[in-house]
Amino acid sequence: MQFLKVSSCQDFFFGSYQVVDGYASLNLSCVNDLSEEVAPSFFVKQLNRLLAKENGQVALTDPTSCPEFSELIEKIPNDDIGKLEIYSRTDLNPSVDCTLACKVYLEQGILDIRAQWCAYKEMRADEIFTTLVTPIYTKNLEQQVFIEWGSDERERLASETKSGVMSILTLARAYQLRNNPEYVSHVVDELLRANKDHT
Repeated sequence: MQFLKVSSCQDFFFGSYQVVDGYASLNLSCVNDLSEEVAPSFFVKQLNRLLAKENGQVALTDPTSCPEFSELIEKIPNDDIGKLEIYSRTDLNPSVDCTLACKVYLEQGILDIRAQWCAYKEMRADEIFTTLVTPIYTKNLEQQVFIEWGSDERERLASETKSGVMSILTLARAYQLRNNPEYVSHVVDELLRANKDHT
């Protein structure tokens, strides 16, 4: 049996957090609460400081399928985000084929947003778009998004919204929904509306 090496750390701003096998891990909701107490510029400086301290890798975790990703991304100015990568994992929930996660590239490293985004049924797939993808479109960041198909294979999210939706559904292994024109059209309309409302 392999045991994970876990240690606790203390930070003046983020408080107590764990480092699991050399990977710092904080609760997303707690970080969001802290972001409400300070200006966005100060918040981003603290994120970058923590990333520099933790070798450029910090996981922000949420145990639900509808994490408050929008609250986080709203507090980070667009100019401070280099790119975002959406990818799939198979180690967070053995009950589903895979879950999606999102890497946010900042100046000093990567915030790895890990939640229970999955698409084993339509309701859960809806949450991928409402709580992960829509916030990206609302901030007009869709042109900075990449789909990571594997460790050495990634591509920029298609500029044509329908193709982008199809790619995300494929990544989430939601093949039945991907082949449902009505569902795809509904998601496309919602994303276009979110983008338009914010411009």
